[in-house]
Amino acid sequence: MKSHPEKRRQAGDRLAPDAARVVRDYARARMGRKRRSVSWLAWLGERNAQEVYPDLEFPRTAAQEADRQWIRAHTSWSFLSRFQSAFAIKMATTLPIVSLLIQSIPELKGKAPAGTFGWLFFAGIAWLAALAIYSMRAPRLLKAVSTSYAGLTGAPRRALLTEYVKSAVIELAYPAKWPSLDFMLDARNPKRDVAKGLMEYGYTPIKYGFDLAAQSAIESALYDWAGQRQQKILGRRLDGTLGKRTQMLRGYDGGFDPSVSRLEVCEPSDLDIERQPDLSRQDLILDWIDVPVGMAEKLVGFDVARSQRGICEGLERLFTTDAGAEAFAGIVAQWSNWSRPWSRAAVLFMYSATAGLIGYFIYLQAITMWKAM
Repeated sequence: MKSHPEKRRQAGDRLAPDAARVVRDYARARMGRKRRSVSWLAWLGERNAQEVYPDLEFPRTAAQEADRQWIRAHTSWSFLSRFQSAFAIKMATTLPIVSLLIQSIPELKGKAPAGTFGWLFFAGIAWLAALAIYSMRAPRLLKAVSTSYAGLTGAPRRALLTEYVKSAVIELAYPAKWPSLDFMLDARNPKRDVAKGLMEYGYTPIKYGFDLAAQSAIESALYDWAGQRQQKILGRRLDGTLGKRTQMLRGYDGGFDPSVSRLEVCEPSDLDIERQPDLSRQDLILDWIDVPVGMAEKLVGFDVARSQRGICEGLERLFTTDAGAEAFAGIVAQWSNWSRPWSRAAVLFMYSATAGLIGYFIYLQAITMWKAM
């Protein structure tokens, strides 16, 4: 029989490679965070999470932060949308056609001045490619906010923005699972018992809704909208009265149970206004309600649509007016302003190629005119 010290030594030998691998992975991840903190290529792909919760271990200098903000501002989808005007589309379509027509003139065919128009042709093709990539890859909510979107106004446009915003909000929800249910039977928490029972029957217990990070992002958008509209966001106290609600900051789920809730937005009732005359119909009541335990196997087909509709009730109240709809849609659209970095890089490359080709065409024309003088 092996002695106790020998068993400990053998266990240590088995754990040593695992510990070394963990330390090596941690050091590699730490060096990666350090490089990304000062790399402009990493800034191109950063999303809003790094904007709100920066890396405190590797802070940037004031000059680096200014450069980062400039790069983010000039590589966002909102910036690229400025080049999607009707004039830009006409010019991108006209350049290749004009180039081909000039080069097809019999008297000019094969001559140097006409040959330089080939660069204009490729410039137009690059321009069209940039427009096509933007049209296919830009977030649809950002496109709807930045353009008139087929001339829709009034109720049809509000309906469009409502569904696009709901889709963007629902994308933050996900089916949260329990990390472990081996030692979680608790008479004071019946949801754990339900989850344990579902697992014993072969199902995967979940809670479908918004976690604490998503709740914080949604609340930030709602409070920004309320600040722009000069409206109050209320919360219901334990005694049933309504009072000013404090905005939620980002939290971290440290318990065994998933902290997942659904959103409910409503307005004060007649009874609330009668009890508290200082309230108004324009005020909003915001509440997060804990969701019941469900089964992942049942989250298919129409059940997905029912679950999604039930986790964000009352958002339609923010879209009753054109100004309110445009304001909230613009706020939510910023969530995806820095999404799909490779697509944004492709659009920027195509626009840069267009500018370079047009500049080279102008340069060749200037040389030709200088020689003719």
